[in-house]
Amino acid sequence: QHRGVAYGLVAPLYEQGRVAATHLAQMGIGRYGGSITPLRLKVTGIELFSAGDFMGGEGSETIVLRDPAGGIYRKLVLQDDRLVGVCLYGDAGEGSWYLDLMREGRDVAALRDQLMFGPPAQPVPAVAEIVTNVTSLAPAQAGRALAAECEM
Repeated sequence: QHRGVAYGLVAPLYEQGRVAATHLAQMGIGRYGGSITPLRLKVTGIELFSAGDFMGGEGSETIVLRDPAGGIYRKLVLQDDRLVGVCLYGDAGEGSWYLDLMREGRDVAALRDQLMFGPPAQPVPAVAEIVTNVTSLAPAQAGRALAAECEM
């Protein structure tokens, strides 16, 4: 329990323990401000992930995606350009990415237009870059390397 919140999970205890150990070892100053505890539920045919203040409130903004045909519901709650809550139903695969954004307190203003769709895609290297990387390889190795790049 911390400041009236009973977490009932072991992860917040580890976070509190790290802060206490830092102080006891005199290795710096740490502060425990509470934990963001995610909930992940996967029952036959149902996938659900929630974390933070997914209800929203005064001063927050809610972005919602509903796809009844696909069985997907996503709700993101932003406050001061930071993600403060998330609720994913149907496809909760990006839950850990959203949780990291919340724990880091990262400014998501630059990601806003695509935030609902998960992490930004990694750029695909240009063909010239791939060829440059494999020119020093033996022909058989180059063929395997190119085939591996094309399967990405």
